Amino acid sequence: MKHAPRNVLASLWWLERRYPSEFALRAVNRDNGANEEKTIGEAIPAERLARYGQLMLEMAEENRVREANKVAELPPSSEAAS
Repeated sequence: MKHAPRNVLASLWWLERRYPSEFALRAVNRDNGANEEKTIGEAIPAERLARYGQLMLEMAEENRVREANKVAELPPSSEAAS
């Protein structure tokens, strides 16, 4: 096997993933979602999305205030005193 000649477990794992019908120990049903695509708006209620947006705006405002306070608290540099 070319993909992992020194590691038998890696080779077996690759074969099981690559050819599940031949090498998997149990039946594999992979739903890749190709049949039905959902947008995030359908998965999460609009009220919750609105609340998340409101929380994000509040967090951004808190971060702006925090950064403004950090700038105001910085001591003058030694170069400015010269």
